Amino acid sequence: MKKYIQMIFTTALLCTFTGCSGQTDNEPAPAASETPAAEAVETASAEPVSTAEAGQNPVMNVIGSYAADRANMLVEADGDDGARFTVSWADSAFETNEWTMSGKFDEKDMSAAYDNCVRKKLVFNEKGEMTSDETLYENGTGKVVFDYEAGTLTWTDDQDHAADGMVFGFVPVSASEEGGQFLGSWVCGRALIEITEADGDMPFNVMITWANSAADHAEWVYDCYYDGEALVSNETGTKTTVVFNEKGQVVSSEEAFNDGAVRLSINDRGMLVWEDFKEDAGKDMEFEKIG
Repeated sequence: MKKYIQMIFTTALLCTFTGCSGQTDNEPAPAASETPAAEAVETASAEPVSTAEAGQNPVMNVIGSYAADRANMLVEADGDDGARFTVSWADSAFETNEWTMSGKFDEKDMSAAYDNCVRKKLVFNEKGEMTSDETLYENGTGKVVFDYEAGTLTWTDDQDHAADGMVFGFVPVSASEEGGQFLGSWVCGRALIEITEADGDMPFNVMITWANSAADHAEWVYDCYYDGEALVSNETGTKTTVVFNEKGQVVSSEEAFNDGAVRLSINDRGMLVWEDFKEDAGKDMEFEKIG
């Protein structure tokens, strides 16, 4: 069933994506999600860990990363009672919108209003190097409100209304291993990378599917460990070509190799980079997190 779902997903990608991350020409702001708020936080599986001690900044109770669709918000403590927010929202593999703002945290209603937001458009080349840093406006206003028990937040952006109707879910770091930031689904064009936790000496399972057509795809599977910077597999990965019939049933599965090596890292724009040491299949690709 899992392979059938993957075939449907990658086939849909084949029909709808023309390049990595679905580049658009929208200049004002990324379109707000059409996903209902309740569905937007479907992947939020835990609430922030309470870390504030007596006398500490209460924002310590909600620090961390929150995500909704293509948007990610990093929440940090600022001084004794302030909160600092950084929102990254990719338009494409080469363009990212960035909002930075800070404000005093109101512990009573778990919110922080701000009047100092700076919005920028960042442009990168194929090597991930920044080529343009354009400030679109300064002194933007808005408010971030937390729901601690639900592990979510909402963002009211008075200028762009970029996050209207969206709910950001807390993204927990893996409880068993570092490297939890890799967990989830990542997409670039017709390729999908799914990273999950696994038991044993290799705590991460990586499955990469790449649709060749509506009826077949290539599939790479790796058991990886976290080396402090990246997920790594040393010559234990397999590649298989899988063919389906019209009902989504597997009709053939042919192994191409079983000694593949891989390194998966996250660059400074939050994009996943796939280094395939067997075939260099992931050359020049950047994967955007979708869930």
